[in-house]
Amino acid sequence: MNWDSAPMVFVTAPACPVCLSVKPIIVRSEQGGDGSTSRKCVCRRCSSRFVLVIEAPLPEFGKTAEDIS
Repeated sequence: MNWDSAPMVFVTAPACPVCLSVKPIIVRSEQGGDGSTSRKCVCRRCSSRFVLVIEAPLPEFGKTAEDIS
């Protein structure tokens, strides 16, 4: 499977960028160096592949990332 051409999708609720189905199959999750998570997904309805990026939560005002973990 070649994921190089799969679009990256930045949303609050995961949905297929082709048919807008909201129930993707998560094939693989990978941790990014910046604390984000990339999930490679396949749509249950139309079988399109896409990459879902979940950004790392931002620390609260006045706190550092170490205080949250």
